[in-house]
Amino acid sequence: MLLGSSIRADSAKLPQGFDLSTTKNTTGACVWLRAWDVPSLDRRVRFATNPDSNSWLAYSGNPIVEGQPMAGASGSAEDLLARFEAHDTAALADIDGGFAIAWWNEKDSQLCLVRDRFGIEPLVYTETDGTVWFASRVRDLVSVGAAKKELCAEGLAQFLVFCYVPGNHSLHKNVSRIPPGTVLRHEVSKPSRIERWYSLSY
Repeated sequence: MLLGSSIRADSAKLPQGFDLSTTKNTTGACVWLRAWDVPSLDRRVRFATNPDSNSWLAYSGNPIVEGQPMAGASGSAEDLLARFEAHDTAALADIDGGFAIAWWNEKDSQLCLVRDRFGIEPLVYTETDGTVWFASRVRDLVSVGAAKKELCAEGLAQFLVFCYVPGNHSLHKNVSRIPPGTVLRHEVSKPSRIERWYSLSY
């Protein structure tokens, strides 16, 4: 599972299961990783950094690269990072499966949050005063104080009408979901923007 911020956050109160030893800080962003307690998933290396560029990538879920599921080899996250650094989000054309990816692009000082084509893997975020916090679960955002336990009136109304919350709303106030098949790009001192990298063709 993922939990992170677009700024360095060395002293955040981590939720249960997240460990300071998993903190991955750079000059512009940080991410924490939490194990799933599923051996077949937890043996995968879900974080990679490029010491030459200071960029990093962390993922949750089960990416399938060029038709091959990610194995337990240490090169899995490194391979994804290399693809993103070489091709930006065009690299996603070769990636299937359910996944959520956080990529810090040091060259552009840009945080990219990517969600798979159909929204299989959860990824939520909140933005306050120019800082983006993201996580696999809303309760982790609440635990670090990035979100409050307040209902979103619009999300609640949609749930009561449709029996689910469509779009990028959630039941929590000021917490949104990254829509399926999109990437959120965040740069310091600029408003975040969501771009679609996949559209269903039929």
